[in-house]
Amino acid sequence: MASKECAIVDLAPNRLLLDPHFESYKLVHEGFPTVGGSLEIELKENRPDVSQFGLQHVRTVCAAEQLVFDPFNSSDELYSFYVIADSSRICGVQFDLRAQKWTLPKGVLELPANESVAVPFPASLAVLSEDHILACNGADKLILFHNGVVKSVLKVEDASVIADFRYDGAGDTIDVLLQSVFERHSSKDTEKKEGVFGAQLTWIQLANSGIEKRRRVIRVNGNLEMATLSASRSDVIVMTSVAPVVVHDSLKEVSQSSQDGDAMVVEPVEKASDEDEKFAYVWSQNDFEVSAVFNLCESVKKSDVNYELSTNSLQIKIGENIVISGRLGGIVNTDESTWTIDKNKLELTLFKSGILGWSDLIVGDKRGKFEPDPEVMATFAERLERITSARSDLSGDNANVNFNQNPLEDCDMMCSDEIMELYWVDGETHKIRIESDVSRHQVVFAAKLAPNEPRALCMRHDVDGILWKFDGQDVRSPATHHATFSAFGYVQAAKTQRKFTTCSPDYSYAAIIDRKRYAFLYWPEKAVNANLVRRNASGQRKVTGIAVQNVISLNKTNEMGENQAVDDPILGAYASNNALFLLTTKDVFAVVLKGLSSAKELDDLM
Repeated sequence: MASKECAIVDLAPNRLLLDPHFESYKLVHEGFPTVGGSLEIELKENRPDVSQFGLQHVRTVCAAEQLVFDPFNSSDELYSFYVIADSSRICGVQFDLRAQKWTLPKGVLELPANESVAVPFPASLAVLSEDHILACNGADKLILFHNGVVKSVLKVEDASVIADFRYDGAGDTIDVLLQSVFERHSSKDTEKKEGVFGAQLTWIQLANSGIEKRRRVIRVNGNLEMATLSASRSDVIVMTSVAPVVVHDSLKEVSQSSQDGDAMVVEPVEKASDEDEKFAYVWSQNDFEVSAVFNLCESVKKSDVNYELSTNSLQIKIGENIVISGRLGGIVNTDESTWTIDKNKLELTLFKSGILGWSDLIVGDKRGKFEPDPEVMATFAERLERITSARSDLSGDNANVNFNQNPLEDCDMMCSDEIMELYWVDGETHKIRIESDVSRHQVVFAAKLAPNEPRALCMRHDVDGILWKFDGQDVRSPATHHATFSAFGYVQAAKTQRKFTTCSPDYSYAAIIDRKRYAFLYWPEKAVNANLVRRNASGQRKVTGIAVQNVISLNKTNEMGENQAVDDPILGAYASNNALFLLTTKDVFAVVLKGLSSAKELDDLM
């Protein structure tokens, strides 16, 4: 649980950036020029070891990118990349957009060998500036290079990959965030809820010389989705199902209250009797309100109750005893919400500000028993029957044919019941400074769109993909809605073979890349001058814009001069404003996009 001083914020999309009238993408078959270059060395696909079987192991392996863009030695025409060949070799490649030609790779960096870790992660790389590169061998060493020469080697205690970094060049401090995995020691009940393995984030600050200045360790016992350093480098922003905890700081003592997250101990006043499980309260909800009943030990006067309610938090105390306290499962209308006492029962009624369902009365408080509202369940059953049944009359002889042959798609299903939060962990106080509940929004992708900025996060809101950037220091608006990819949340969920999802730095397109051969590009709606009309069952309307989808299929010329499909696994992807770059085990490809998204050319493609 977050500290008492933690600010609770809601990430509200900018409605001006939403398109409620968006209908679909038009598939355009015309291809883009695709230029391939042979690596002359065969790469290995990053895969977890057989002993790395946890979800956090898989996510840590995936965080190690094999195609790393070098923004400091690139321009609009020349693109520089590093290719991580294995745990000891890193090669450099360049693509000339004007000449449409690749410069063949050459060995540029040699990483020191792993000496102490039995099962390492893949090597990872961070380009800090024109002449500074930071690399981790995936095991026990963090290496700082200056102009291709090793400047310093720092000992790393756990097998790690680079999750984020920051270096502005003007200062004398390099910040790097390492991601690793630790095995939790917990009870079986906790393992079922949070898993056997947790994620560990090691925040290291280095001087320009490579000397370590400070090291902080943050542990996450739950499901880690993303971690990045804030714009000011004062916080670590973590998306996880369980509140992160600072467990070590080389410059400051970590207090026990910080490690406990300042969790408030809530003692149940009385637990309901139940042979199998006991609960402190019972609650239910419908579209408009949430109600809860608490059993009290004895008759309590209304004057004994201290009741505090805000739009997103609740605290009820009887004398000095806390009945319930914490962040609500949703937003409420405080003016309409009420409470009352009847003999030894305290009844609470909270009116919702929206119709979304709550997963908990108090986030993280599992002492309550949820009892569905009978009227709500009857309504759901009726709706479900209409969705999944091919017939309205299921009686008699037809009772055994009541299932539609076209059930709900996976991409129609919203997120799971798992609580998911964004936390801003203060590097000085070790406490959670800001918290935001994003449980109902699936992660579409996270990408580093600029070298000295936090990673951008794209989450699903309804069917759209909304891109958030963590560019604010104001606790009221720590993240900003920068772009919307219409229906992209729905589209991405349907791509079951996807391996990478990303977007260009100028948000001009989003890309989904399959494990092999195919990539899919999605362009925002562009105005068209043609007199077009779209007809459907509800009528017709004039088409003022068209959103385009392109399908990229990787091909190359074989020794016989024949064009053949590339069936090698795709290991890396980078989306620039002008081209999409893809790395396979044997080749690197540039899909040239420049100019193809203009409105005039879309008219020509119609």
